[in-house]
Amino acid sequence: MSMTGPQSPTDRKDVSDSRAVEIAPWLLKAKVSPPKYKSLAFFRPMLLAQLDEIYQKPVTLVEAPAGFGKSTLLAYWAAQAREKGYKTAWVSTEEADDPENYIAYMAFAFHVAGLDMSAHGLLSPQFKGDNQVNYELNAFIGGIERSETPSILILDDFERAPAEIVDRVVARLLDNLPDNLHLIIACRQNPGLSLSRQEIGGDLKRINAETLRMGPDEVQKFFGDTLGDDEAQSITDRTAGWPVVIQLLKSISTDSPSERQKQLDRFTGASDQAAAYFSEQLFDRLGQEERAFLEDISILERVSPEAGNYLRQREDTHALMASLSALDSLFPEVEAGAQERRLHPLLREYLQKSLATTNLSRFNDLHIRAASWYFDRSEINRAIDHARRAGDEQLAGDFVERVKGLQIWINEGMDRLEGLMAKLSPDILDTYPRLILARAIIEMKKGHIRAARHFQEKASIVSRGFTQDRSGGSGKMLLTDRYLTETLLLGYSCLPFHQHLSHTSVKVVLENAGEDHTIRGYIITIDCLSMQQIGQFELSKQASIQAIKEYQLAQSFYGELFIYIHTGMVALAEGNLAEVKKKYAKATSMARDNFPADVGLACILDAIWAEYHLEIGDLAAARRHLQRVPATLENREAWFDIYMASYRTVVATKVASGDTDGLDRFFQAVLDHTRREDLELLEQYVQALRVSAYLDLGQLDRALDIYRDWGADHTIKSLVWREQETLAVAHARILVKQGRNQVSRDVLDTFITAAQKQGNVRNYVVGLCWRLRLFAASEPIEDVIRDLTAVTERVPCPSQYQIATILGRRADSLCAALSAAGDRSDVQPLLTYLQEIEGNYASAGDSPVQFSPREQEVLAQLVTGLSDKEIARVLDVTPHAVRYHLKNIYAKTGARNRMEAAGHYTRHRHQDD
Repeated sequence: MSMTGPQSPTDRKDVSDSRAVEIAPWLLKAKVSPPKYKSLAFFRPMLLAQLDEIYQKPVTLVEAPAGFGKSTLLAYWAAQAREKGYKTAWVSTEEADDPENYIAYMAFAFHVAGLDMSAHGLLSPQFKGDNQVNYELNAFIGGIERSETPSILILDDFERAPAEIVDRVVARLLDNLPDNLHLIIACRQNPGLSLSRQEIGGDLKRINAETLRMGPDEVQKFFGDTLGDDEAQSITDRTAGWPVVIQLLKSISTDSPSERQKQLDRFTGASDQAAAYFSEQLFDRLGQEERAFLEDISILERVSPEAGNYLRQREDTHALMASLSALDSLFPEVEAGAQERRLHPLLREYLQKSLATTNLSRFNDLHIRAASWYFDRSEINRAIDHARRAGDEQLAGDFVERVKGLQIWINEGMDRLEGLMAKLSPDILDTYPRLILARAIIEMKKGHIRAARHFQEKASIVSRGFTQDRSGGSGKMLLTDRYLTETLLLGYSCLPFHQHLSHTSVKVVLENAGEDHTIRGYIITIDCLSMQQIGQFELSKQASIQAIKEYQLAQSFYGELFIYIHTGMVALAEGNLAEVKKKYAKATSMARDNFPADVGLACILDAIWAEYHLEIGDLAAARRHLQRVPATLENREAWFDIYMASYRTVVATKVASGDTDGLDRFFQAVLDHTRREDLELLEQYVQALRVSAYLDLGQLDRALDIYRDWGADHTIKSLVWREQETLAVAHARILVKQGRNQVSRDVLDTFITAAQKQGNVRNYVVGLCWRLRLFAASEPIEDVIRDLTAVTERVPCPSQYQIATILGRRADSLCAALSAAGDRSDVQPLLTYLQEIEGNYASAGDSPVQFSPREQEVLAQLVTGLSDKEIARVLDVTPHAVRYHLKNIYAKTGARNRMEAAGHYTRHRHQDD
């Protein structure tokens, strides 16, 4: 692949630096700014000619030890590339980087370079959420690809990249590199990035230390043609062409060849000699105060007067930085006009080693102070790194607890919490009770309930029953974290809150929360959910109002949108589908605006929208949503309501299509999951679903076997309103098949009465429909008219799926029974209603736009921002096949391009959202 581009400066106006910074003030412009090269921009025509070969290769690896001028040369070359019209982005890599922020900085770098990267949300500080790396990278790749602009991305200091950036970001970027992007990676040593495929395919340009060494001609030019040929050769030989040492030699050289030779004689080219050279030729020329200053600030990657003063507990940093202007090449400004400077990596390493060797106590004290500096400025990653460099693992753990430990998840999402926890040592993670509880939260959010219980029990043991936090910890915060973990574990274990939630826990958390509106909102949310589950709908709505107030005070969109999910479920139970749609749409809008990459949240929303579409009788839309929901919800966060909503919708769609084999596989996977994670109550619900599903498919013997093996009977106490419906219907239907009609009737009567008392219109109507279906033939006609009239009053439109599927099979017999009642004014509307039910039952699931299964798969990948090549890889087809399906999709949707097709699919997919 060859990347060619314009050979003259582009006449399009770039996004200005100031504009880019305004768009993303939370990102540091210094991190995407190439180093200054004014004093180092020596002309090396042969090397620059080799660099120009970069244009012909999609990937370039510049790998050489410190001091070979990798960053300087690339900065110089990047400026030339910009003059040729390439959008050139620069990202400096640091150990504290994480995948999400690294991708955001890649986008920010291109935004500064002139590509508008704001449309995908990558430059928003709210762009957070669980498992978002794939989405972010897809959006980044898609943004570059769709720009159709020749672009270059330079990743500098890549040897510092954490493994997760290497594996999850750059390796995947290489696998899906857009045709218009060239990637340049500069590092001292490759941190483990595999480039064999690019090398075998001829797509890799390597530049190593041998390439970067200066030859005699270049040394001569660098010294301004003031050297004799022999002297230039001598300098080259003695320094082995090492650019940084040649620069140092020039900075301290005199006009006297003999003096230069004396200086040169002290250098042999090896690293130890380089250290000696720094010591003898640099430090000998500095005062004691300047030497101490450089050693002290060497622990910082970037130095500002404020940071230096705080670190050294003195007020002379600005003056000392000014006095060291002669070291411009080794202590340059981060960017023109900025007060921040950074030491050359080679010099910085030497200074750090010198300080650690001569005064280890001060070395550690400075790191502790640096940790405090960064912590006070909310740079928690850097704070932890400095604490660990000082050997203070406890301080690193303390930092995570001081930013609220597991409560980070509520405010900033799971990726943030996981990233911080990954930086801590195993000893701290095993001995700090609050951090052990944080590990429990992480496992819960992955759907690993058994593992979460293990960590909760471990935290209890370590803290002696949560009565004693670790030394220096907070017993008050430990209790808060304990109860937050327990409440979450109740929900994810599918245990009803109203039976298991301790009033003591709620009281303790609310008291400890004080004015923390996020935590107060969370506890009130649990109350809202608890009341919703048991059918106390008015109390649930009252709690929702209080929770929203708390979340709005905290500016917590995350907490607020979950309230709309819970109140949407209340509206579903009350039979108000218009209100369901309104609430779910509000939650969906907030999620799209603030958490576009939160995979767990997207899964929850798809599950509830699938159920909504099932309720209104649109099975095609329900299936579209289910395509993005893992069948068993394994490795996804979910609570009882989400499991039930998702599972019942999956079963309904498979029954409607007669997919017995698919149903068998689904139930087996679900039961494996519930048993593996000890979700006993969820298994009870699943068994009831199985009974009804196989009855619907006409497999009576199988349904009876399941009912018998399940060991349940009609007296079992159901706990939440969704479960009440499923269990009552399964029991009633089996009892009829067993010839126990009166017992079946009693089960339904009890269910109907309870639903009516709760104000649960949905369950009430479902109960009436099943009573009509099972017993209308033996009921007095007045009872049939009464029940059917009650149904029509509460569900005027007979298109709802439950009505159509329950009564659709008996509509003709019900019509016959009503016709026998004579020409009554109250009967005719009922006959019309039943006739509409027959029609709806026959056409349930029709959709205005039909896509083939493969087209749906392509669209599902397309809307995530994947390129054609990656879609092909995911679906295991050729890129040509992807383009073929896209052509068909364009024809069906009227779309003219990928973006329009994705937009049409998204609107169609969420037409009722």
